[in-house]
Amino acid sequence: MPGCEHMGEVGAYCDGELSGRKRARMAAHIEQCPDCAREVERLRGLSRLLAGASVPQMRPLFLAQLHGRVAPAREVGVVRFAQQLTAVAAAVLVVCCIWLWYVPGSGGANGGPTEGWESAALALQVEMPVDVSPDEQLAEWIVQDLSQENGSD
Repeated sequence: MPGCEHMGEVGAYCDGELSGRKRARMAAHIEQCPDCAREVERLRGLSRLLAGASVPQMRPLFLAQLHGRVAPAREVGVVRFAQQLTAVAAAVLVVCCIWLWYVPGSGGANGGPTEGWESAALALQVEMPVDVSPDEQLAEWIVQDLSQENGSD
């Protein structure tokens, strides 16, 4: 087909899909454009041919067999989609678990979350007086940490 810019609208014109103004403009264009006029005649001839054709009827047994095969085929597609979705969800779950295992303070490989005072107690190297037990010193650090307003509450 030669290249008329209105050729794409010819099918809509023939099918009656254009609004009043567009239809009038297209009718005027078709009178002036031989390419669009030929296309209109070709489409109208095709419509007449199809209108006169008989619609073949399927035998009821064949139609029942066809319907019997469509439902299981649809179910297979749904099951396959569910299996793929389950696999993706399992992969995401595994990745998230591994990530949480190695994130500091998540309770994974580091042995659990540590409070600020625990980190300070472990990192701080101070000489304790001989008469104070390590448990008493730790308790003192906890009390000091809790009595300060450090914004970590």
